Amino acid sequence: MSLFSILSNATTALLNTQAQINVVSSNIGNAQNPNYSQRSATVIDRSPQNGGSTQIVDVTRAVDGTLQTNYLNQTSNSAASTTVSQLYTQLEQLTGSSTVSPVLSSALQTFQNSWQALQATPEDTNIQAQVLTSAQSLVNTIQTVSHGVEQAASQVTTQLGTDVSTLNSSLTKIATLNQQIASGSHNNQDTTALQDARDQIITTVAGLVPVQQQTNADGTVYLSTPSGVALVQQGANSFAYDATKDSFYAAGDPAKTSLNGALTNGKIGAEIGILANTGAQTPLDVKSLNGYLSQVATINTAIAASGPPAAATGAQTTQLNALTTAIQAQVSATPSVAADGELTLKIGPAATATTLVTGSTTSPLAYNSSTNTLYLASDPTQASLNSAVTSGAIHTDLTSITGGVNQTANGTGVLGNLRAQLNSLADLLYNPANPTAFQTAFNPTATAGSDFFTGTTGGANDRFTLSVNVNSTTLASLIAATPSIAVNVAKTFTATTNSFNAGGVSIGSTNVLGIANAIASSQSSQAAAATSNQTTATANTSAAQQAYRNVTGVSSDQQLAQLVSLQNAYSAAAKIISTVQQLEQTLLTAVG
Repeated sequence: MSLFSILSNATTALLNTQAQINVVSSNIGNAQNPNYSQRSATVIDRSPQNGGSTQIVDVTRAVDGTLQTNYLNQTSNSAASTTVSQLYTQLEQLTGSSTVSPVLSSALQTFQNSWQALQATPEDTNIQAQVLTSAQSLVNTIQTVSHGVEQAASQVTTQLGTDVSTLNSSLTKIATLNQQIASGSHNNQDTTALQDARDQIITTVAGLVPVQQQTNADGTVYLSTPSGVALVQQGANSFAYDATKDSFYAAGDPAKTSLNGALTNGKIGAEIGILANTGAQTPLDVKSLNGYLSQVATINTAIAASGPPAAATGAQTTQLNALTTAIQAQVSATPSVAADGELTLKIGPAATATTLVTGSTTSPLAYNSSTNTLYLASDPTQASLNSAVTSGAIHTDLTSITGGVNQTANGTGVLGNLRAQLNSLADLLYNPANPTAFQTAFNPTATAGSDFFTGTTGGANDRFTLSVNVNSTTLASLIAATPSIAVNVAKTFTATTNSFNAGGVSIGSTNVLGIANAIASSQSSQAAAATSNQTTATANTSAAQQAYRNVTGVSSDQQLAQLVSLQNAYSAAAKIISTVQQLEQTLLTAVG
């Protein structure tokens, strides 16, 4: 071998070793950087077909696809759990469910106490004033909580829009880095820093939506959800959120096809679940409808019994007209009035119409939340009547159910459930369709306009429209005329004849205060479960991250030992070059 060849090989070795030393030095300098993956520098021959004369230093990262996938999955789970837990913390502060005096229970207790004091001295105007004050306080409390729920929903909706924007910008950055990595790989450039930056952004995406990735030969990655929704392929996909339908969809899809089902985890999935309409209000609206149908049948029966010839009185006609309006607010019912004034109501096209009430016969409806189906309660096949309901509150209930959301996930539909519970609590105080025990005790003759409370005709807005219907003058007059009202009303608070089934809270044979306590208890237990889930998810994410970092992170001791070895190799190559240079100088001197 010629001296020139020896010098060339030694120079190449010197340069390669210097490149390897730079990589090891970078490793040592980033030993505490959690977003840095340890590099390895390997000398490889890129031209074996030409005798292997070309050598380069190939820099690669320490990676473990299995551990990274687990870390990303745990990141998605942790982000979802944290989102749900934070919401429950906000609701606990709103309802006081974590305290010894939840606000709804406390307001009801004060209202109950005022009536119990009034039954002892009904004529006491000071206690009568306390009744009215506590009643207004109860209404204010229900409405304050209700407005707080809507504020929470608004905040989640706003944050969801921000998170979708963050997702889109992150996917665009990943696509850009893919292009840079592919170009660098083609030109034999070190792309490890770009890959680290991309991994960091992929982790951000995993916090928003569940992800899985496929690494290609050129170093680029394809990103999708586990269910196959493409996030990044040749380019980045973009997404949008429709707040009116609580629907996540591809921005380029004119049909806005919901992709909610793909968001089994991640912050965006949790937010969509929180806002989801899971049908909690539907059973309450169906119950109100059935109550109205029963009232129609009762009036029809009275009309039929008044003959012959049977004929509706003016008062009965007025009542039936009011009931028709109330029923049509729930469903798109078509009325028809017989010659004697009896009312018949049907839903659906005329040729296949379903009769809800005719004469003294009613056909109550029922709702299956698991299939989102409205059907005749008497139908064992539960044949759907959804298409027969084209307007009204129940139509809104049925058509606004969020598709593809995991109905059993912790936090899913929590706001909708709380809305339903508040509506049902308001209905315990006033419900024109099915007069409550409280109404009957205060207004035993069911005199129109003489109920203690008033509000809507039952449904999704009861929690907002409940109001006190009496003042100090009318209350004093009623109590003076019938002192037993105070006693009868007081008894309704302690009577264990009430049942409650709304928003996931189902109890029977309890008193009014027991219902308020059950709502608070449900909130508290769900909040505790959410906190526990968050704690577990956070721990699992930390463990997964540590396991991944154990493979990808820098071992300072190992790198220092390698640095010593490379420095020795560098010194050896330098010594060879120095020796060859001395030999060349000696030869040149010898030949003159």
